[in-house]
Amino acid sequence: MVTLLGTAPPHTSLYFLQISSLSLTTVIQLLVGGIIDGLFYALMGLGFGVILEGMDLYDFAHGAFYMIGGYITYYSINAITADPIIAIILSMAITFLFGCVVDFLTLRPVRKRGREDWVLAGLIILMSLSVLLENLAIIVFGTEYKGVPPYVQGHVTVGDIIIDLQRALSASLSAILILITYVFLKKTKYGRAIRALAQNKELAEISGVNPEILYPIIFGLGACLAAAAGSLLAPVYFISPTIGAFPGLMAFIVVIISGLGSTGGLILGGILLGITSSFVGFLYSNEWAYLVAFAIAIVVITFRPRGLFGVRRE
Repeated sequence: MVTLLGTAPPHTSLYFLQISSLSLTTVIQLLVGGIIDGLFYALMGLGFGVILEGMDLYDFAHGAFYMIGGYITYYSINAITADPIIAIILSMAITFLFGCVVDFLTLRPVRKRGREDWVLAGLIILMSLSVLLENLAIIVFGTEYKGVPPYVQGHVTVGDIIIDLQRALSASLSAILILITYVFLKKTKYGRAIRALAQNKELAEISGVNPEILYPIIFGLGACLAAAAGSLLAPVYFISPTIGAFPGLMAFIVVIISGLGSTGGLILGGILLGITSSFVGFLYSNEWAYLVAFAIAIVVITFRPRGLFGVRRE
């Protein structure tokens, strides 16, 4: 939980002076909270990055898929099963299929008509889809907030450090999903084909890779990772039609800071962003934490357009 200590802008000297005055317990508590938040950011960033790397497309509907994951989890737990793991898997499966359908019905036609110039049309489609899904959620689900009961309750205390079990569980599952995605991309036939397509599309096609078969899988994978984040955070934050806006932006920032081509880099970038936001939010406010996150993204993209850990593409 962020404690508001003031609203003054975080000047560098004042900021580090305040950090130096914090107790060791507080610093460790903020580090733990930042790492936990960073794993959520990394999961969202991984989904965003898979689509950007594989399709050269910025998924501006990423936050909408996060929102869909939250709603599917909510109704699954209330109407189908009380087992949160089944609800999360169901959320990911449905959103994966929905992402495949979105690609087939909307992005594939513009790819065929626009050929290499289809990306701008794709961006417009995804921005429109985001607004459409948000307003459709308002009509179908209403504007009231919905809450999912905690998957686990309570907290553990390690020395003077308090760790909320629900957030720790969600962060651990995020790390597991990131690992599974990494293994899929590294070890499976489709994963290697996706990586080949991301590295060099022309060479991949010469080698027998069919992009039109892979694109729905890529988009569906990115969508289901966003939905997984929405499912994992459903017990932490209330669900509403507009809840995906901030996670979608943070996914974008994580990819800018980290760069493409390195899953480990995305994890480090997410954790870096989480820790920075944790300290700035504690010392000043959430608003300043968001501002600093965007400032970091601007600095990184100015001096290192590939990101801190990005791999050069051919």
